[in-house]
Amino acid sequence: MKSQYNIHKKYREDKTILFNELYSENTQNSLDALFKKFSNYDKAYICVASLSWNNKVKLWLENLWNQYQQFFDPFFIGDFKVHFTQRSWELYLGATFLNHGFSLIQGRKSGPDFAICDKDKKITCWVEAIAPQKGDSADRVPEVAHNVVTGIPTE
Repeated sequence: MKSQYNIHKKYREDKTILFNELYSENTQNSLDALFKKFSNYDKAYICVASLSWNNKVKLWLENLWNQYQQFFDPFFIGDFKVHFTQRSWELYLGATFLNHGFSLIQGRKSGPDFAICDKDKKITCWVEAIAPQKGDSADRVPEVAHNVVTGIPTE
């Protein structure tokens, strides 16, 4: 437990932020270049990090992070860039519980993300925040088309 505290203390002192500053000219070509350069990053992360019209979203998530960071697991920052939807949901959920007066306990390296505690610090439930991925079979969710009007699939 002490080593985990030291990890969290280090990140808090370093003022770790969620988003790298990725330069984009807000054009599809510029965005495509970032997708190629950072192919291991989630495309949604790249869009939020780089497009100026997403500054409100970026600021909102950074504010949630300031509240929640003491409860994150050691892999959160790196995984946030790769599994943006899943980790954003975890961040939102944890911050929402805190904002509604619940106490949280940090999760372990494996297993649930965090525990919700009562006022006596007794764990009442564990929370694993998950978000579905788009899939990889023929019926997967199609890629998002940027700057293009398309229909939304119903199947």
